[in-house]
Amino acid sequence: MSTEIRLAVVGAGNRGAAYTHIAGATGLARVMAVAEPRESRRTAMVPRQAIDPGLVVDGWRKPAAGRRRGRHWLARIVGRKAVRVSSFGSLYHFRPENRPDGAADRCLDCGVEAVCPYSAKKLYMPPSPPRRPTPGRSR
Repeated sequence: MSTEIRLAVVGAGNRGAAYTHIAGATGLARVMAVAEPRESRRTAMVPRQAIDPGLVVDGWRKPAAGRRRGRHWLARIVGRKAVRVSSFGSLYHFRPENRPDGAADRCLDCGVEAVCPYSAKKLYMPPSPPRRPTPGRSR
């Protein structure tokens, strides 16, 4: 029996994409399926996590719709009958002792924010639009 943790992601937004990247990078888990209503987010996660297209659905209602269908979807992920489903989270990784060397107390003031996998700025703030050149000014 494999000890690999297999994940089904419900919600592939900023947080879901960032946390699945961290889980995969640590080697602790593998993303097997994704349920996400926004096509762009859903399709972006598939190649990054090497997800079987048959395990990609356009929202949480499909895997949760009826006990039979939900269990079938989960059985394809865990390779056997799904006995229990959990939704959980913790501050296991987001603790002071896991903070990168040289990190500040707040992400927006931090010198290592650009390379930090825990950056709140990257997780929660929209990217800045590209700056347009000012007419009449040379670079």
